Amino acid sequence: MLSEARGARSLLLVYGGGEQVASLLEELEKRRAEVEAEQAVVIGASPEDRSVRSALEAQNGGAIEGPLAIVTDRFGEIIHIWQGALPDAGAAIHMLQYVTIRCEECFPPEWPPL
Repeated sequence: MLSEARGARSLLLVYGGGEQVASLLEELEKRRAEVEAEQAVVIGASPEDRSVRSALEAQNGGAIEGPLAIVTDRFGEIIHIWQGALPDAGAAIHMLQYVTIRCEECFPPEWPPL
């Protein structure tokens, strides 16, 4: 899934367990059309997924405390991280909109030049 998204879609990774994570993922599913309009994909991962946990801990330099959500652009650059308190779906989608707007490669240049 991640390899299919790289270079083509922004990513919102929601990591952790519990009600806060489940609630965010459920709300994002209800608003799937808005996420897809931003050419993004949402992936949920639990702490039981050792490969994701190991990658996050290596990036963080230690154990991950609490839930987190990470937004990356289509090239894998981390744009924003929420750790501990997760955003609501609206704030997460707003950040995906920001990623779309700042992507210079996503739109044709203005013509004629100003």
